[in-house]
Amino acid sequence: MIRPFFYKIYQNMIRLVFRLFFFKITVKGASNIPKEGACVIASSHIGHIDPYLLTTIFPREMAFMTGLNVFLRFIARAFVGDCIAATGPMAIVEACRRIANGRMVLFFPEGGRNETGHPIEGKPGAALAALRTGTKILPVKITGTDEALNIRKCRVKFGAKIGVSIGTPILLDGSYDTEPIWAGAKEATKLIMQRIDSLE
Repeated sequence: MIRPFFYKIYQNMIRLVFRLFFFKITVKGASNIPKEGACVIASSHIGHIDPYLLTTIFPREMAFMTGLNVFLRFIARAFVGDCIAATGPMAIVEACRRIANGRMVLFFPEGGRNETGHPIEGKPGAALAALRTGTKILPVKITGTDEALNIRKCRVKFGAKIGVSIGTPILLDGSYDTEPIWAGAKEATKLIMQRIDSLE
């Protein structure tokens, strides 16, 4: 029970920081968040605070794919939540283990922050995990976080408007369950990215 206790504290701390910056956060489709059971979350990624933002919106602890180094992953795992190093095939194996245990796992299919201002081709990790486990995918679109806080430029926009839109779950049908599975996952990723982009 120690980590859930710290996780709740962490959620409240992040909410407090957002309030101090007067961020105006609007959430659409919160009713689509499953109250229990496994789920693959596939979200757009445009700003540094995106993972923290989603942590405050999703009430249950989620595992998340991350490119953090070993030391920062240790800190995150101890005090923030479960994170998986997004490197190589073992990352998908670890994600599938969490999903098999009824957990929610967060993927950013764009592979990192998309600073282009337009949709880009997604990576197949979320689709692959969903296909291997038969789990639904929850599409999420984030707006405004690129303007709210830019760590690299040391810039904060107080009162920034941030939007989070959560779509209806996607259950990939058998047409994507192909051999090799990577081919089906690649096609399914196109569908996921289209669904994310269509959210308002």
